[in-house]
Amino acid sequence: MSLLTRVAPFTNAGHIFLAAIQEVTQALHSFLGKTYRNAKIGQPSPVGTTLPNALEFLSVTADDKFPTRLLLLETHNGYTSVFNNAWRSRGWFEMAFPLTKSHPFQDVYFQSQPNTIRKTEGGLTGQYGALQFIRVADGQITRLIELVNDGGRWVFSTQGTPEPFEDLKAYEAPRKPDRFTAALLQKYLAALDLAPFDDQFFLVDEQHPGIGFEIANKP
Repeated sequence: MSLLTRVAPFTNAGHIFLAAIQEVTQALHSFLGKTYRNAKIGQPSPVGTTLPNALEFLSVTADDKFPTRLLLLETHNGYTSVFNNAWRSRGWFEMAFPLTKSHPFQDVYFQSQPNTIRKTEGGLTGQYGALQFIRVADGQITRLIELVNDGGRWVFSTQGTPEPFEDLKAYEAPRKPDRFTAALLQKYLAALDLAPFDDQFFLVDEQHPGIGFEIANKP
């Protein structure tokens, strides 16, 4: 089992900003200050010089739509991946809009959440499944492909201009769950030289530590 899998669901969804970690760190600090007006935003700090140590930063779970911790990891191709510790946030997709609108970099948001909903005597347990590939630039979606379980009903949708690497014929499959699969999502990410579900994709060492933000209520 990969390290990323062990930290799921926090690593099932996230962002890859196509920019250096120093640039994204500065932009994210400014964004958090404007978003959490009634909270204390800690200064970005190194949180681990190995991938296991860096991922431990997410072990403090926030049972909310908004995280209390964000983790930035540098990738081997010079990009920046961002995860957070709020499992309800589904990766906090919305932050892609203000960050790419005010800064000259793009974002690739990904989500691969298995459908774990089960009926029990007490009702439903687990999480609804979702697969998403969303590219954002200048504060706007340039391409979206998603398959989402909406309360027990699968919904497939696309938006924007197809990328050259897409399998357009797959979107015509009779069964909606066959139109966009986890394998297709990883294929699309790989076409952009991105592998956020692979431990080896991240560059974490003494020269490239994981960077963490902590968010706390003001006293």
